[in-house]
Amino acid sequence: MNTQAEYSIIDHLVMMSTAKKQQAKQRLISGISQYIFDNPDVSGRSRKAYLVAKRMYISYLLHRVCEVTLVNVGIKINRDHSSIVHLLKGHDKFTAYGDIFYYESINDFNREMINMHIDVKELIHSIKKQTA
Repeated sequence: MNTQAEYSIIDHLVMMSTAKKQQAKQRLISGISQYIFDNPDVSGRSRKAYLVAKRMYISYLLHRVCEVTLVNVGIKINRDHSSIVHLLKGHDKFTAYGDIFYYESINDFNREMINMHIDVKELIHSIKKQTA
């Protein structure tokens, strides 16, 4: 039979896990915000393929990994929520097909973030590990 002390230890571990997950999400959101500020073309009107690919990946990171609403993702990259839905569908399509250009764009983005001292892959791993 579980005692009150065992429940409070479990509650404490869950809260610590949740806090670490929130810290990782916040670090990722802050890093992406700084990236967009430093690279205004990403939130601009250009339809160049490499910029669209970065918008797709940023939308994926913010909405599906960090659980930011579609409207708030749109505000970050200067798009409406329906454009974010379209970008997310593009992300799903390109990752399902294993599109090499898309993966190269993601790798470029990740390298640029590492130059800003933000390891996107590690943050994603931390967020997903805390969820599991």
